[in-house]
Amino acid sequence: MKLDLIIPGLLWQDVGDIDYIYSTINTKNCDYLVKRASQSQVEFSYSDFFYGLLFPKATNLPLTFADYLATKHGLKHKHDYFMLIEPTHLRVDRDRLLICEPQLLQLSLAEQELVINDLNQHFANQLALYYITDNLWLIGHSDPQLNNNLSMPLIDIIGENIDNFLPQGDNSISYTNLLNEIQMVLHNHPLNKQRKPKLAINSLWAWNKSIKLPPELHFNDFNRKIYTTNERLLSSGNNNINSLDTEFALNAITNNSIILLDSLYYAKCYRDSSKYIDLLEQIEKTIGLTLATNLYTKLDNLTLYIPNFDKTIKLSATRFDWLKLWKNNSLIKIVKGYN
Repeated sequence: MKLDLIIPGLLWQDVGDIDYIYSTINTKNCDYLVKRASQSQVEFSYSDFFYGLLFPKATNLPLTFADYLATKHGLKHKHDYFMLIEPTHLRVDRDRLLICEPQLLQLSLAEQELVINDLNQHFANQLALYYITDNLWLIGHSDPQLNNNLSMPLIDIIGENIDNFLPQGDNSISYTNLLNEIQMVLHNHPLNKQRKPKLAINSLWAWNKSIKLPPELHFNDFNRKIYTTNERLLSSGNNNINSLDTEFALNAITNNSIILLDSLYYAKCYRDSSKYIDLLEQIEKTIGLTLATNLYTKLDNLTLYIPNFDKTIKLSATRFDWLKLWKNNSLIKIVKGYN
């Protein structure tokens, strides 16, 4: 049996907290999973896994994600260029401007359509916004400079200072001007007054990329069950993880499954070490324990992917790796090696 386990956020990246966090929890089960595993790095980010699961037919194509969606929705002939855009809330934290995921805004479909219509009126004859799915929209436009200076997907930079991810140089002016003008339109938008005390939609975030994934994941293979804790991914027909316990883990092992656990990711992004420790301990005592117990018996192949915003750590263990006694990896060694 084969199991692919994707756990974004498993690596805490604030160096000063690493020893404290991993000394607080006994990670013997997670350590056992990686102890004899072969370790490598692949050039994929969390957004590749996320959007690869959400839109499996968009992966590993010779075109960008925005162009794929524009073609799929019959929009390609209307504009020269396309990019993805997502609603967000920016907040000031000391000398940083932090960005949050769209789900925290709790925007209804009607609210999203209202914002899109108002922005289309404001930017008439310059560009056009199109609703694709919840909190993921397209912009069609004719500015080559704007098209060549896009940032990273929002999901890769949650909780980060956006100054570190804005395009740089003379050609980035189109991008920053567009975001600034959108922010001015949204600043006094009546929708934000009506929505209180919910977070205001005070900005959008524009990006584009090609979705690339390891071909061995086979997201398009209907014989493989995909389990996830992510609400957006559940909307596309994937299986819900109702309870992260040993019964679920055993079922996943026998179903040749792909599992994506994203709860750690948001705790890591927002530097919530207390929440992070609680969630890691839960993983260690449930799915970690079950997989460690069955790693070299019921499982023929376990691949653990730990996506980050720039690359992914890949750990592969087969039925025969228990013989590789010279290998002695651990979770904290991987964390320190990455950082």
